[in-house]
Amino acid sequence: MSTETPLDLKKTINLPKTGFAQKANLAQSEPARLKKWSQIGLYEKIRRAREGAEKFILHDGPPYANADIHLGTAMNKILKDFIVKSRTMMSYDAPYVPGYDCHGLPIELYVERKLGAKKANMPPVSIRRACREHASEALKRQTRDFQRLGILGDWDNPYLTMSNHYEAETARLFGRFVELLDVDGLVGFSAASAQAPFALARLAAFDCRRRLDADRFVLVVFSALERGFRIETIERGDDLVLERDAGLNLAA
Repeated sequence: MSTETPLDLKKTINLPKTGFAQKANLAQSEPARLKKWSQIGLYEKIRRAREGAEKFILHDGPPYANADIHLGTAMNKILKDFIVKSRTMMSYDAPYVPGYDCHGLPIELYVERKLGAKKANMPPVSIRRACREHASEALKRQTRDFQRLGILGDWDNPYLTMSNHYEAETARLFGRFVELLDVDGLVGFSAASAQAPFALARLAAFDCRRRLDADRFVLVVFSALERGFRIETIERGDDLVLERDAGLNLAA
């Protein structure tokens, strides 16, 4: 019987020594990494480091605050996070302010299912309050999950379409727009989905073409390069194409 010590082949290979774990253990390492980012204020540090640099602003269309995130909302946010982070690495000052759309049919449908038959006996203000409460809880869960995906942003100060500040600014901006028009009267054309449970009397007007009878109408062009509006006019006879659910078209 041989008494020789077996050859340890691993010692015959010149391998580097490292403390880097061979196993990813993402379920444990990812939360720990995100916690560290939060503790050191990584997003705020990036903002300070890029202060004074050329701006890159991603105007992010907000998700509905109606339910938990899904593959679609996750992919949307992750791809936009790629853009913001890549521009940051290209030395731009690229802040990201997340937001939530707190109005609309997706939220109303969830609330209607939750209320059931008792909705018929509820006053409109109570239904709207239920929608607001539902949106508030949904956006908290979405914020938690977006942060879990490693998406950096000013999550402590998101913009909410149901906030008093946001609604006040919307009304104030509309007032400025009316002043800019300087006309005697306005004709509003509302277009809402006929399926909206709280707007059953309204007609659907998606992707339709309409011809205005007014002599002239106003086309509002929003410029991303400067504040305010640029007003253009189109002569009578031109078509107005409603590409989506237009909340208001103004004709003078």
